Amino acid sequence: MKNSIETLLSCFVHDSRESIKESGMTAAEYIINDAKAQDQGWLWFLSNDEIDEYEASSAERRDEIRAEITDYVNDNYSYFIEPTTLQILKNYKEQIIDQVIGLLPNAMRGDRVNRTFLVKEKDGEITVDYFVYCGQQQLSENCFMTIKDHESFDPSDYNVDDFEEIDFRALEWEKKIEESIDAKIEELEMYEQEN
Repeated sequence: MKNSIETLLSCFVHDSRESIKESGMTAAEYIINDAKAQDQGWLWFLSNDEIDEYEASSAERRDEIRAEITDYVNDNYSYFIEPTTLQILKNYKEQIIDQVIGLLPNAMRGDRVNRTFLVKEKDGEITVDYFVYCGQQQLSENCFMTIKDHESFDPSDYNVDDFEEIDFRALEWEKKIEESIDAKIEELEMYEQEN
């Protein structure tokens, strides 16, 4: 591929940002669909020497080259432009679960308060954070799990001194987190269908 392909694709994604966002596709899906839709669209990715090889190649070799390009694009551009919370929860569930598990020891420290976890996306990076509060709170759309104050516990309940010593996976917190994510997905899908 062209030496400058990364720069060219980054510019293409930037220039097509609104169209990609409106399509509901990942940047990779949009790029690949665009290449397929244009006459000779695959040539855009190739250097002059590679274009000569492509044009002189058998149909089988052309398929291989297109597959290489597709793999490269999927490996580097499989993210949504300003994804919705629904897209994030559906497409990054395992990553979200892992991040919540990593945050739990810190989140569980302190007073018995409500702890709500939320997901954010910035430049293709998914991050999970949490906040604590007492009483009732109006939660934003990106909040997907709340550990209520009465669900809090002390490390001593598990015969350890610190939350860092607790194996939350062994306590099946992955299942609890996944159930919360699935419930939020269902809620967002219902809302989307109504509108």
